[in-house]
Amino acid sequence: MKNKEIAPMPRRSATRVYVFCKALDNLGGNASCSALHKETLRIWNDHLISAKPHKKAVFKKMVQSSCTSPGYFMAHQPGTPVKAYAFASYEVFVKKASNAALARSMYSWQQIEDGELNASEKTIAKLEKIINDPTSELPPPRVMTSTAKRTEKVIKKAAATLERIEKPDPDKATNMDELQRNLEKLLERQGSTVHRPSTKLEIGIWPAIAGAVIITGLLVAAITAMAFGGA
Repeated sequence: MKNKEIAPMPRRSATRVYVFCKALDNLGGNASCSALHKETLRIWNDHLISAKPHKKAVFKKMVQSSCTSPGYFMAHQPGTPVKAYAFASYEVFVKKASNAALARSMYSWQQIEDGELNASEKTIAKLEKIINDPTSELPPPRVMTSTAKRTEKVIKKAAATLERIEKPDPDKATNMDELQRNLEKLLERQGSTVHRPSTKLEIGIWPAIAGAVIITGLLVAAITAMAFGGA
């Protein structure tokens, strides 16, 4: 699969749309409604002080108004691999977000002309810029990498960890439990996404990461066996 541009993360973290996007991001960018609901409740208090949407019906309405309608998410469509929600393409996001930005700017401009709104020269200049080009103030896309490239990065980092294991620090413990924890932390850190130019998100990546974990486990077992065998 080729690299694909997807909707950006919202700019402000203390918002419902950010929490929903962060929850979906944590789940690999493609999740069922139940999984997204559960993850949203888990991280809600990290960003918001308002009441959690415990009822699934309320949760669905929030996601629709905050993420699906504005172009951050795409909902399930028959014949697609989307479980319930996935990040929308950047093209879809731009179309919806630019239309919304133009509508808001035109409304504010009309209020200024009617004397109902006082605005600074900076604000007026920004409104003019958006009216002339509704995409001018939109954030850049994120890039979703191919499964092969993402898996390659995971395996390379795991291999680097194993190289350090082969030459352990005598002052540090090297038991199998600690090695496993270190490898799990390494793979968990692969789950986050950032804005361009980083390319760290992969929808459907979890099977690939699972494969990398298995490979890593086998390598650890092999190295451990050699270590004990040579003792």
